[in-house]
Amino acid sequence: MYFLNGRAACVETVFALAKNDVETMDLAGLKTGYQRLVERVQPDVPVVVNGALTHVRNRATTERLLSQYLASSSVNDFDLHIELTDESIALQEMEIVEGMLSELRAEAPALWETIFLVTNTIFYCGSRHANGGSTSGAVGVLWLNTPSRYPKEDFFELLVHESTHTHIFLDEWRFQHYTSMDEVAKPELWSTSAILAEKRPLDKVLHSIVVATEVLSYREGSGRVALTTKIHPSSAVMREGALRAIDEIAPGTPGDELLTPRSRELVERCAARLERVRLAA
Repeated sequence: MYFLNGRAACVETVFALAKNDVETMDLAGLKTGYQRLVERVQPDVPVVVNGALTHVRNRATTERLLSQYLASSSVNDFDLHIELTDESIALQEMEIVEGMLSELRAEAPALWETIFLVTNTIFYCGSRHANGGSTSGAVGVLWLNTPSRYPKEDFFELLVHESTHTHIFLDEWRFQHYTSMDEVAKPELWSTSAILAEKRPLDKVLHSIVVATEVLSYREGSGRVALTTKIHPSSAVMREGALRAIDEIAPGTPGDELLTPRSRELVERCAARLERVRLAA
């Protein structure tokens, strides 16, 4: 939500949620408070409270984190087929990721800051079906699947994608996005997601609209507006998918009834941004 709402709004949400745990207002102090918040709200999720980003390599902690991704939920509609990775491979991937994060920090420091702020833990596992992911059951955790496969700019897109999920989770903690998660889970109320173009629960569709908007905004800002990457479809296809997803949950549709004023506001901001986004140089 860095491009949609701005850096200050992202920081404000973290502070609004973690203010009772924040001791200093520098980046490390704010992140430490956020880590304490997550530790308290999600006690089953291992988090190191140190104001830094932790890369996990050991098998025991990886399995604990992985269990949150595999937990059953009424709105989990995909089998990710996640596979454990050897610690030696995880170490190699970690070193590559640290290097790419350093490059992002040098090239786009404000974007890097909003990603760093909400990402507490990265762990490494394989999968036949996904590049990585985030989950509401482990907010602040990022799973990566062999990120060394990707060029730097593709990896940056993946970071924008996954950090957007985390910012949306936090926004939902703060404002509430849905009137009934039981209703959200009903297949007859599913609609088409912006990126995968498949029928999915409303929460996944809302996330896909915001993610598509953020990735397109990132591409526009970095001069990569017409690309297709290993991570995402072409800009034109992604924009069309996001606008279609917005139409399917427009006011008066069944999906609209499940959105709160806050989530409707996010959808409207995305619609406005998508109308302005530049697709070609």
